[in-house]
Amino acid sequence: MIFWMHRQAAAWCTALAANVRTAVSATRGWGLFGVAFLAVGREGIELALLLVATTLSGSVTATAPGAALGIAAAALTGVPIRLITLKIQT
Repeated sequence: MIFWMHRQAAAWCTALAANVRTAVSATRGWGLFGVAFLAVGREGIELALLLVATTLSGSVTATAPGAALGIAAAALTGVPIRLITLKIQT
């Protein structure tokens, strides 16, 4: 499976880049924005459900530090990635 995926990666990358260019030019990026928005929103809902389930099955004192560490880790990785992508675009 890994070797097959490695062989297919270049073709998928080319096809994906072409599809993104088509979507951006045809809809001015709204379609691509919509897909990204739904993907991020879905992940947020999954996280909220996971945290609620964890809190209900355990205790808030056990869940809160883990949630805080997760948010801090996301911020510590997300902010530099955003800054790097801003530098690349300009």
